[in-house]
Amino acid sequence: RIDDLTYSYHNNEVSNRLRKVEDISGTEGFVNGANTTTEYQYDVNGNMTSDANKGITGITYNHLNLPTSITIGGGNISYIYDATGVKLKKTVSTGKVTEYAGNYIYEKNQLQFFSHAEGYVTPSGSGGYDYVYQYKDHLGNVRLSYMDADNNGSVTTDDIVEESNYYPFGLQHKGYNNVVNGTEHNWDYQGKENQKELGLNWHDFGARNYDAALGRWMNPDPLADLRYELTPYNYVQNSPMFKIDPDGLTDYTLNKKTGEVTQVGETNDEPDRILKTYTRKSKRGEVKYKKNGEAKVAIGGIEKGILKDGQNFKTDDNVIETGGEGQATVEGVKSFTLQLSEYVGKEIKGFSYSSDGASGEVTDMVLGKYLKNDRTTSYGSVTELNKKYGANFSFNNVIQQFHTHPDGKLGATQSAPGQSQDVTGLQRDKPLISNATFIILYRINSQKKPAEYDYTHEYRK
Repeated sequence: RIDDLTYSYHNNEVSNRLRKVEDISGTEGFVNGANTTTEYQYDVNGNMTSDANKGITGITYNHLNLPTSITIGGGNISYIYDATGVKLKKTVSTGKVTEYAGNYIYEKNQLQFFSHAEGYVTPSGSGGYDYVYQYKDHLGNVRLSYMDADNNGSVTTDDIVEESNYYPFGLQHKGYNNVVNGTEHNWDYQGKENQKELGLNWHDFGARNYDAALGRWMNPDPLADLRYELTPYNYVQNSPMFKIDPDGLTDYTLNKKTGEVTQVGETNDEPDRILKTYTRKSKRGEVKYKKNGEAKVAIGGIEKGILKDGQNFKTDDNVIETGGEGQATVEGVKSFTLQLSEYVGKEIKGFSYSSDGASGEVTDMVLGKYLKNDRTTSYGSVTELNKKYGANFSFNNVIQQFHTHPDGKLGATQSAPGQSQDVTGLQRDKPLISNATFIILYRINSQKKPAEYDYTHEYRK
């Protein structure tokens, strides 16, 4: 056996904050470096500030509850983040400096590697690059790293760079987890960086840090109020064989009953997703998982700039800025609108707007609330655009009105326009937004990209 741990907690064992851990099995795995009454301390936000077993005597946090300085074993590790909490730089008192530029990792201004879809690329040392490929298990844990060093199209044991095998909560097996060739790559369990400097051994999951030796987070869950029945320090509800921590993508949930959007994953540069959740009272709001541990996705591939924590598509009109840096594209907004419409089973109406009018470039799109909509009827207005631009707003700058057909059918709008309520709406709305085209968004044969049907020609003055 590797560990036989006994956990004690603050406040006479009724707190969820760890106070002391004892191990009677030996020195592998968890290192029992202290034997005092209180071995773990926390700040008022619930962040761990000291760990006597690791020799951590102080941790300073920023306003996002991310560590900015860790004093450990007489040394120090400091961090710099951007305004959203993305780690930019790590400096260790030994002189090691790591800089993070998205997927590009540097040490002392020298590129160490950058990631690709199947592994990572590292400088060869001779002016070129080596492509390392990774085999991952069903939870995304890196199990084997290999490369075709001689470019002969065949991989042998000589091409194995690194092998990793894990206990359920993330500790590596001992005795055969040695680097075979090259440099050890510390992005391993769940594909997260294992920070081994000064004996820290924390996995950085972005929003908080995880100790695989304890199977616990060092910081409370930022979204703990969504799962009040669980300790905010638990790792994947103590089911590491079947579940993963829902990050790596910026994940959201959508409460179908209330329409509220809630962020449940860390912010990053990957496309956003809306995850499926339970609706029954006992588990309402909890994310659904597949048997392989992956979260079930309701809507995927959502461009940045569309979703935000706390917004509501059911009860509110939502203005989405488009075309600028960090903003969604027009196509991305339309794709999301149709996916949302199909998910909730209702039509959704929207408008495209050009703030300067002359260029015709879409700067804003507004999605109307679907509270009173059904599968064949939708409502929406440009009121929120009027509020945003005030005296500068012009109906002439509305360049398109669109709505969805979640059933994928054009119906009477195409076959019998005189009987179509879409065309009736066109006759009513076109005089007010005279420069606008009128579009139906629908899906053809499960194609990913929405089809568009322009029925502006049905307008009769």
